Amino acid sequence: MMPCLTRDDPNPDARAEALRAQRELYPWTYDRFAGVAMVKEVPSGDKPGAAWSAMIAARMAVIAANTAAVKLTYRWVMLIQRTIHAIKRGFSAATGGKVSGKAVKAHRKLKQLPKDAKVLVKEKGIAGVLEDITLRVHMPDLAGHFRSFKEFVRLFHAIDTPEIAQTWREDETFALMRLAGPNPLMLQKISAPDPRMLVDDALVAKQLGAAMTLAKAAEAGRLFLVDLTCFEGVQGGTFPHGKRKVVPAPLALFGTRVADGRLQPLGIRARASDPLWTPNDGMAWLAARTLYTVGDGTWHQAISHLSHTHLVVGPFVVAARRQLAPSHPLTLLLNPHVEGTLFINQLADTMLTAPGGGVDTVMSPPVAASRATAENAWKTYDWNAMILPKWLAARGLDDKQTLPNYPYRDDALLVWSAIVDWVKAYIDLYYADDAAVCDDPELQAFFAEVAAQDGGRMTSFGDGAPGRVQTKAYFVEAMAHVIFTASAQHSAVNFPQNELMGFVANYPLAAFKEGPKTARQANERALRNLLPPRDIAQQQMELGYLLGSARYGVLGQYDDNFEDERAAKGLVEFQAALAHIEAVIEDRNTKRLPYNFLRPSLITNSINI
Repeated sequence: MMPCLTRDDPNPDARAEALRAQRELYPWTYDRFAGVAMVKEVPSGDKPGAAWSAMIAARMAVIAANTAAVKLTYRWVMLIQRTIHAIKRGFSAATGGKVSGKAVKAHRKLKQLPKDAKVLVKEKGIAGVLEDITLRVHMPDLAGHFRSFKEFVRLFHAIDTPEIAQTWREDETFALMRLAGPNPLMLQKISAPDPRMLVDDALVAKQLGAAMTLAKAAEAGRLFLVDLTCFEGVQGGTFPHGKRKVVPAPLALFGTRVADGRLQPLGIRARASDPLWTPNDGMAWLAARTLYTVGDGTWHQAISHLSHTHLVVGPFVVAARRQLAPSHPLTLLLNPHVEGTLFINQLADTMLTAPGGGVDTVMSPPVAASRATAENAWKTYDWNAMILPKWLAARGLDDKQTLPNYPYRDDALLVWSAIVDWVKAYIDLYYADDAAVCDDPELQAFFAEVAAQDGGRMTSFGDGAPGRVQTKAYFVEAMAHVIFTASAQHSAVNFPQNELMGFVANYPLAAFKEGPKTARQANERALRNLLPPRDIAQQQMELGYLLGSARYGVLGQYDDNFEDERAAKGLVEFQAALAHIEAVIEDRNTKRLPYNFLRPSLITNSINI
């Protein structure tokens, strides 16, 4: 479709009538997530096509195969165990070289075992199986807690085991999750020690450098805090087993090493009433790290992911449908970046965050609390402050001297810059100056509706006042923020759900025990009992695989969406910039632990999963 501004349309009456019809087709509602602006029902034009459905079906087939393999493994392991115990009892009762009836029956049971189990028995013998299966590979009942951390790996069959399974225990991996994990925007530089986190200077020297103290690290800009104490007092959920879960409200302190700038953990309080644990504290420290991760996941799922990408982009889709003609240049620019968003947001409401849904199952808070957290985060979202360079600067995360190794920041800024250049080149084609922006009635109506109380309710959106756009510069920045959020930011927080959150020991979303109050209470068994039981871990892993592996569309690939030949030059330059960024990130990945979530070839155009 050729783009056309209102003033240039040869048939303005037909254009106005089409917009009136669009407004009837896209009525607002605020009843799905309480107070959040969404479309009442998703029209057919915003529902996914056959290609998207086929992609989801393929992922569901893999999940079904994985579930079947897990259940089969569970069955044959338990059958072997019962057989072994029967044989042991039978031989102990044998006399005169005879074997008891129990042993004979047990041997007959071996014939019922799957082929892989028979091979195992044949190769290792009963004694070997007794050692390998009973002592080390014992699987609890499907709702029970793991008896070995190795059993987390045995959830993976049709789904590949993530590489993080090899390194999750290491403090370096834990610190890297703050910079290149699912929730990479939580650090806040602090200029003075926090009285709640007064770790010992000897530890600071050990972690950051021999001459460092806590006060010196703060003065040098090397201290960073993550404060999730907003969850203090939140009651844990009980679904699906009726057992009360625990919602941590952690506070964590990090610092950067003098020698190489690498982030190091210094201390964690899982709750205000918990001790301050440090890397010197062995299993208590690992338990504190685990509880911190549960709190981080609570924030990630409700705020960083659901609220600050899905729900934030939604009002722009509805307002655009209601106020911008299909031929408006901005419609054509935004269309690839809002594809599927209204549909997937509706599914988030009716399925994923419904009572008894995936969120209720795998998260620590009850689903009502998770939804309320997302709703409140949406209502307090500061649109202009969340623009990437401003957000990084406000939190002290833009300083490459004191925080040089930050994969998310470094890759995201490259993508952000490329999107800004593309949006500016495109907008320049249709708007000569600020006056042209002010004189476009559809554009002004679109901005106004996004912020209006009877519209999108994004009251922080606007240039000088809610719902206003007065300059080309703000127009470009605002639309770049929409596109970046729908593409790069969503990819950065969504796709780690498979590779990083899928291995549940690394990134549990629920806790089932309080943290230790003394070092003596901390041991391997206590930590395993703190983590999700087997069935919930499996559901987190498989849900993470579905959400974190289903990529549909690639940033900058628009399927001839732009018929205006003048846009071709800017689009070619955008695609060339993305190809260059791909090469830069590939080179960076040879010098760091690979971070691939912002490789342009793996960024989707829109929020469609």
